[in-house]
Amino acid sequence: MKRFLNFLKGVAVGVANIIPGLSGGTLAVILKIYEDVLDGFANIFKHPILVIKKYYLLYIGIIVGVLAGLLVVSSMYDLAPLPTSFFFCGFVIATVPFLFKSIDFKKVNFFHILWFIIGAVAILLMPFLTGSEKNIELNVFNVFLLGFLGFFAAAIMILPGASGSMFLAATGYYKPIINILRSILNDMKDLNFTEAFYGNLLLIVVFAIGCVLGIVAISKALKFLLKKYFTATYSFTLGLVSASAVAIIIVALKEDNYFNDINDLWMWIFGIIALGVGIYLGLLMVKKENKDIKRKKSINNKIEEIKNEALDDFIKLLKIPSVLTDFNPSSSNPFGDELKNALDFVCNMAISDEFIVKNIDNYATHIEFGNPNGELVGILAHLDVVPAIEEEWSHNPYDPVIINGKIFARGVADDKGPLIASYYALKIIKELRLPVKKRVRLIIGCDEESGSRCLNHYFKTEEMPSLGFSPDACFPLINGEKAMISFDITGKLTDEIVSSFICGERYNIVPGIAKMTLTKNYEKEYLKFLEDNNYEGYVKDGYYIAKGKSCHAMNPEEGLNAGFILIKFLNEYHKSTFSTYMTNYLTFDPTGEKLGINISNNELGSLTSNVGIINVNNNEFKIGIDLRVPQDNYKDTLLEKINKSFLDYPNFKSEILTNIESHYVSKDSFLVKTLMNVYKEFSKDNTGEPYVIGGGTYAKFIKNAVAFGPAFVGREDVCHIKDEYLYLDDFNKLLQIYTNAIYELIK
Repeated sequence: MKRFLNFLKGVAVGVANIIPGLSGGTLAVILKIYEDVLDGFANIFKHPILVIKKYYLLYIGIIVGVLAGLLVVSSMYDLAPLPTSFFFCGFVIATVPFLFKSIDFKKVNFFHILWFIIGAVAILLMPFLTGSEKNIELNVFNVFLLGFLGFFAAAIMILPGASGSMFLAATGYYKPIINILRSILNDMKDLNFTEAFYGNLLLIVVFAIGCVLGIVAISKALKFLLKKYFTATYSFTLGLVSASAVAIIIVALKEDNYFNDINDLWMWIFGIIALGVGIYLGLLMVKKENKDIKRKKSINNKIEEIKNEALDDFIKLLKIPSVLTDFNPSSSNPFGDELKNALDFVCNMAISDEFIVKNIDNYATHIEFGNPNGELVGILAHLDVVPAIEEEWSHNPYDPVIINGKIFARGVADDKGPLIASYYALKIIKELRLPVKKRVRLIIGCDEESGSRCLNHYFKTEEMPSLGFSPDACFPLINGEKAMISFDITGKLTDEIVSSFICGERYNIVPGIAKMTLTKNYEKEYLKFLEDNNYEGYVKDGYYIAKGKSCHAMNPEEGLNAGFILIKFLNEYHKSTFSTYMTNYLTFDPTGEKLGINISNNELGSLTSNVGIINVNNNEFKIGIDLRVPQDNYKDTLLEKINKSFLDYPNFKSEILTNIESHYVSKDSFLVKTLMNVYKEFSKDNTGEPYVIGGGTYAKFIKNAVAFGPAFVGREDVCHIKDEYLYLDDFNKLLQIYTNAIYELIK
């Protein structure tokens, strides 16, 4: 149905290109396919197969519209220019006011207003530039001339409000070109194919080539301008479109005086009727817009009503220290008591709000509502948080505080804030009784940070959603995730200088602190080493302590692994097989170059490597490594590279712990387009595009799922670091975005 509507919209755009004064670009904007038109024409040479596959019905519709315009509408225009023009004028008048809703008036300045005026004046002047009608004959000059005319007419046609037909009329070539096209169509209708193409073929082919090149050129330019200078470009466009209603009538009036006799009176009568019909049809088209506006207003009002309630539940959840300390599959609480407490909290909250709630063995739970027979949409969030070292924090990480508009606590951004925002999004839709055709489940796990055993268990028995998103990353939208491989390197120490080495608790975190004890006293040398290298650290109670910078493993280059500082010291002052191996193959190498695994590709980027755990105890060591790999089926190649690094270290061995494939959802999918449209509308960020990360989110569990928020563009990445925080304004904006996004997916 949606594709057929695109076909009909294409027909309307094609027809508009034939009527002098009416713009195909105007109709494309009004019908909300303007971005599709630009995208298709801008990429037609770069990705022809993909573009044709994606937009073929739209293109067929445009071609059919042009032919219909030549055979029917242009004839109507010849017979009754005024009523025909009044009809299209009414359509534009009814719909233009709604185009202004895309402008953020807070960002409008004098120059934007000036661009609006320039666009309007340019369109109003065009009808007065009509030139004398030219005679087209087959000669070299006219062949090249028609190519240039096609280029500029098509380029002008793409501009909303600007009429390519009017440009041709201004140059005196509109009717001659229309007559040639009509002649060809009439000859073909009479099966006189030789007559159809003889003489006129070369002229029309050159004109068509010029049109294609003009459309492609202006489409590329407009995509660039709308991305870089949205408000200014859109203001200019609105000026073009707004003035086009007047320009259509001016062109029609220039066809005749319409004040001479009774026939002219009837033209005015029919014109007024046609104007009313055009306005009526335009209003019908924007009726859906009115419903959307009313619905969005009701959502905003509801958010204002319950945002304090949402914040209270958010704070209560943050006070539960839901850190996974031990996994016991034989226990009724497999992830520990605190995660069970957090799970009970959200379940009880949902039960009291009369949602359908199902707890799957305390591994995960889901909260559901909607049409019982509808397609299932999944929202995937998690309750577990990474550990917080209290001595690094400015306050108790599990006792939330609000300072200068920010709420500080462990898990506030990853992932309890987005979880509560998603839950309240469901609650708002439910309480407003908005009409929905699908079901939605908020699926909540307890083990995202340590391998996602929760959802592996959940999906053994529960239905797989057909699409969805995980609010556990960044805006605007993440449509791809690299493959993930974690592995251990273990062995025995041959040099007993290191008594203990403690660094890191999670594979997916760059360790921010590390400590070791030695059998010899190197305190003086260590302090000098720290000073010489500008590192932070100290010696206390026999521990040599280093302080680095913690961050997420998907971007290890943004942190400083504290364990590497200690290894570097050991390798400089007391070399061993352990310190030498790490120096040669692992330390200070976020891309895996030392192991020879620094691969990359265009879609998923480059491999990243994080040494998340370094432990030494009783002369045995373990090195835990997390890789984000832009390639599937890399396990065998990785093992080959690791074994090669062991040639001089026969006591070392490796073990692959996890091997998760990559995940990718097309930018052109319904899911990505829907979420991006909501994000752009409510964030006012018109430049953001979907992108790929090295991080792993729950989105990988659903084939057609992406990561969507909560971190806004320009905000600091605070996940997994000390003093994690979330702006209260951002929390409220999450309520708005997730409510509208979920509704768009299930309506």
